[in-house]
Amino acid sequence: MTIADGGRGVWRCATPAVALESLPGRGKQSPAFKQFFESNLCDDFLCAALDHFAALLRLEDMVNARTVGKKPQDVQPPSNEERQAAALLDQTVKEVATYYCYTIMQFSRYEAAQQDRIFFESFYEFTASVVCAAFPAQHRYKIEDELGRLTRTGTFNLSKRKNDSNHHTKMYFTSRELYVLRHAGDGFMGKRILTGFLRRAFCCLSAAPEARNN
Repeated sequence: MTIADGGRGVWRCATPAVALESLPGRGKQSPAFKQFFESNLCDDFLCAALDHFAALLRLEDMVNARTVGKKPQDVQPPSNEERQAAALLDQTVKEVATYYCYTIMQFSRYEAAQQDRIFFESFYEFTASVVCAAFPAQHRYKIEDELGRLTRTGTFNLSKRKNDSNHHTKMYFTSRELYVLRHAGDGFMGKRILTGFLRRAFCCLSAAPEARNN
C-alpha cells in the first residue's frame, strides 16, 4: 500500500500547515500558492512525492546492502525484490511528473514572471519541508537534491550545486573571489584564492570528466 492510499484528508494535518507558516512572507501572500495549497492537487502531489522518496530510499538501502564493502567480483546480481523496487521507483517518478505538469498548467502564470517565480520558489520550499519532515534527518540533502532534479533543470538545481563538492560549477570563481582577485592581484590573498580555485578545478575534472563539455 502506498502513502497515497491512506486518504487525502491526512494532509490537512499539522505538517503542511507548519511548512506553510515557515515560508517567507511573500510566499504565504502568493495568491497562486494559496490556491494550490487549498486544492486537491496539493494533496495528490504531496502523496506522490512521499511515495517517490519512500521508494527511492528503500531501493538505495537494498543496493547498498548488496554492494557496499564488497569487491566487484563478489557483488551479486539484483534480486527479484530489488527489480520490483526499481520498477516501483520508475512508477512513482511518472506520478510525480504527472501531478507536477498539472500544477504548471493550472497555476503557472508565465505572463507575470515575478509572481510565477514566487509561486515556484514557495512550491519547492513547501514540498521540501513536508517531505523532509517525513523521513530521518540524515536524508535531507538527498531529498533536496532529488526534488531539485525532479522540478528544476540542472542549471537551476541549486541544492545539487550546494551539496555536491565535485559539482562542475565549483570550477568557477565566486563573486567574492573575483572581487578579492581584482584588488589583491599578485598579493598573498590573490595567490591563495587562485591556488584554491586550481585545486577545485583539478578535483572536479578528475571526478567528473563530462564537466569538460558543460
